[in-house]
Amino acid sequence: MVRTLQGRVIFVRNGEVKDGFIYHKSFKRKHTNGPGRLPLTYIDEIKKFDKTLLDNIPKMKNVAFFQSEKDEAVLISDGHFDYYKKHLPEPREIHYYKGGNHSFKGFKRVVITDAVRWFKKKLPIKK
Repeated sequence: MVRTLQGRVIFVRNGEVKDGFIYHKSFKRKHTNGPGRLPLTYIDEIKKFDKTLLDNIPKMKNVAFFQSEKDEAVLISDGHFDYYKKHLPEPREIHYYKGGNHSFKGFKRVVITDAVRWFKKKLPIKK
């Protein structure tokens, strides 16, 4: 479910918006008390990169894409996974993990292993 607030798209399911911040458990870090938070302006800043990213997808090389089934910030129902699966050029690797969350809870070792394997195989990029 995508929510909007003051013309901004709020991507986080079950997030609370208060005093110019989005509060959600996924933003929590060791130094925060209670759920962590992101300023609403963060969404505006990050959205500035969408067009550049989408315009440059055909030029990308050696891409690895990781998606967790239960990602609460980048919902599988939003279609990003399907879009990238269809449009990212080869060579690419697409990793989909059943379960987990935005931080790949329960799958971190697997994700790290997959990422390290990919880095060893594909980097450095040769021109």
